[in-house]
Amino acid sequence: DSLVYWRHDLAARARVERPAFPLRLARLGDEHAIERAAREAFADYVSHYHADPRLERARCDATYADWARRACLASSPDAPMVLGEHEGEPAGFAALRLNGPDEGEGVLYGVAPRARGRGLYLALMFASLEWCRERGTRRMIISTQLTNWVPQQNWARLGFEPYEAHYTFHLWF
Repeated sequence: DSLVYWRHDLAARARVERPAFPLRLARLGDEHAIERAAREAFADYVSHYHADPRLERARCDATYADWARRACLASSPDAPMVLGEHEGEPAGFAALRLNGPDEGEGVLYGVAPRARGRGLYLALMFASLEWCRERGTRRMIISTQLTNWVPQQNWARLGFEPYEAHYTFHLWF
């Protein structure tokens, strides 16, 4: 599997208009709804875990739901989870973190299929860029599997540029 990294120079502005989508910070009690949204969002996702035929697919799927739940529970000012609701229920999220004084990172994003096509993902990306700017960072980075085209198309529209890639190898002993 290949993981591709993109970065955004925060001195530049996005090339698209920000969608009007209400967002809020995750709070205690959201973790179960975020876990459900992540299960939906990553149901057909092909990750580096899924690329290994020795790993059980259901357990690979569960990895992302657990990651999202734990990120929600650990949400803090330096590593917040931003979420958007659809029909009164959390349906999309962005887990962020500071990597240092000059860099913020979008760690994990997901939008449940029931909420796609409404601008939620772009709204989460704009909120992520704003969060990084508010902390005085110079850049934001984000990564995904090489074959995950839709987010990468959005990142390019927002002014992100690819800057490195890594291979993931699984070695069994």
